[in-house]
Amino acid sequence: PSISPSYLKLSKLIWDKKKITWPHAQITWKNLFAL
Repeated sequence: PSISPSYLKLSKLIWDKKKITWPHAQITWKNLFAL
């Protein structure tokens, strides 16, 4: 079955938010911005 682009965008948004809220992800973001 085909997945609508809007659903993909939504799931990606939620996934990104999850990654950002994870402590490990926060550390990764800090390391990225520290470079």
